[in-house]
Amino acid sequence: MTYQSFVRDPAARRRYWARSHAGWRRIATAVRRRPHAVARLYRLGLVTGVITQNVDGLHQVAGAGAVTELHGSLSRVVCLTCADTISRRQFDERLSQANPYFDAQVTRVNPDGDVDLPDEPLDGFHVVDCQVCTAGSSSRMWCSSVRRTPAPRVRNLLRSRGERPLLRYWAPR
Repeated sequence: MTYQSFVRDPAARRRYWARSHAGWRRIATAVRRRPHAVARLYRLGLVTGVITQNVDGLHQVAGAGAVTELHGSLSRVVCLTCADTISRRQFDERLSQANPYFDAQVTRVNPDGDVDLPDEPLDGFHVVDCQVCTAGSSSRMWCSSVRRTPAPRVRNLLRSRGERPLLRYWAPR
């Protein structure tokens, strides 16, 4: 789903949150399956920070520090109207209270926590408002994973730390 669709279309927002709500429990309980090489490099002092595209928080769970999340995190929800931020766990609790009978049958969860659902269970799904601005802004609550960090900002971040990338995963333009 594009940001533009999310902002423009109430049905798209309901679909986004229903699918995300259904997949969140798996993402929230994700654990690493094997030793985490990047976290080990950090603990050994061989790297001073991690820049990641991951949105699941597993670098932090594994023990890596100074993590810059290029695409934000699924663990935070931000109101696009007033910029208030709450934890995803709190937001998920509010969604569960607003949708006590929502029981989507999930077979596969994508890495971003999204799941495929038929349209039928989405019709009755209720999205909750921001608790700060409460201006009917249920349509405006979004996981911070929507935020992108452009490459020039990453370079400036590294320069401000007096560092240069150890590994490069993106190609220069």
